[in-house]
Amino acid sequence: MIFKAKEMPVNQIDAQMTIVQYSSVDHSKKFNVVKGVLSGKHGLTINNRSDRAYYILNGNGKVTVGEEIFDVGKDDLVIIPSGFAHGLVGDLEFLIITAPAFDPADEESI
Repeated sequence: MIFKAKEMPVNQIDAQMTIVQYSSVDHSKKFNVVKGVLSGKHGLTINNRSDRAYYILNGNGKVTVGEEIFDVGKDDLVIIPSGFAHGLVGDLEFLIITAPAFDPADEESI
């Protein structure tokens, strides 16, 4: 299976963040991958079911995981276990890998 960027849906999450959905729960319930672009702040959220990894493609910023704040840049990988609050600030382009696949019902904003 291949996902072509120009064929994937683009979603505006909020005023600062846009994602491209490379996979969906229709194709795999085990994991999904999205490409995100952030210019500003994406507030704290908790996913109560899925683990998540953010791979930074470009840019610089900060990622909060639980009580810790990490400076991030190109080629950094941040692992976020389920149940941990997390958020991002900066000008970043990144991949989000979520396993099991993202379900909005499992996500809560803080």
